[in-house]
Amino acid sequence: MVAKVKEVAGVDFKVVECKPRTGDSPFLIADNKKIKGLLGWAPSHDTLHEIIKTAWEWELSLDNGPPGVRESL
Repeated sequence: MVAKVKEVAGVDFKVVECKPRTGDSPFLIADNKKIKGLLGWAPSHDTLHEIIKTAWEWELSLDNGPPGVRESL
């Protein structure tokens, strides 16, 4: 996933792995089938590329942009 973020954002950054923080979940599971079936809902952005792209565009739209990135663009 980190490689995909770097690709979509067009920004290289150092990744520092660390131990989980107190309270961090050991794993996450998400499934939207139930809400799709109950409400007929469909996500506006349903690919990892689209999700990262729209999140990145939103970050860039902020006055200060993402920390440390706005200055490098």
